[in-house]
Amino acid sequence: MKDNKFLIVTILILSISIFTGSILIANSIRDTNEKANSNQHRDSIINNKGLITESEASEYLSLTHDSFKDLVSNMELQRAKESSYPTYTFIPFIQIDGIKYFSTKQLDEWVEQNSNQWVDIKTFKVK
Repeated sequence: MKDNKFLIVTILILSISIFTGSILIANSIRDTNEKANSNQHRDSIINNKGLITESEASEYLSLTHDSFKDLVSNMELQRAKESSYPTYTFIPFIQIDGIKYFSTKQLDEWVEQNSNQWVDIKTFKVK
């Protein structure tokens, strides 16, 4: 009789553990799927736009907004000093009513063209 009670308690504890574990796993999977869907939705919105804003461009390049803004500003200063320069030396953008807009295709090309050299973002000096 004692063995039966022990067996019943053990089965009950095991059942509760399995049930709790499956709930935790299901919640984790759901949260992961929601995050993935949210990122895909955000990415599809950015990729389907012709032009993106400065904050979207910084997110697209996985930079902080301040770092990206400093990079673009420093490049603008450097570009103003030069009369000619190779394509994609600087991040391409257009400015409409004082607001900068970027093309994801051109950002990708800029990254591709500049991926073989090290650039100091703060001073924009090629090392």
